[in-house]
Amino acid sequence: MNEDVLIQISSQLKDKRKGQGITLQELANRAEVSKALISQIENNRTIPSLLVLINLIRSLGLDLNIFLMKLRKIQLMVN
Repeated sequence: MNEDVLIQISSQLKDKRKGQGITLQELANRAEVSKALISQIENNRTIPSLLVLINLIRSLGLDLNIFLMKLRKIQLMVN
């Protein structure tokens, strides 16, 4: 996976979480993962599995298709 895409994923997740005023712990509880894992994902220290990524997106109340389309548009603009 392209590193730019990973940075965009982590950035989008962090921005959406903060924009909704959700703490790391609140999101961890919703997504049923550890707070440390979310922190590592948001700070580009680990790559989430597809299932974890989908769970995080849904736990933020986001539409998976829209989230992924935005990433694709960003990637197309970069290239």
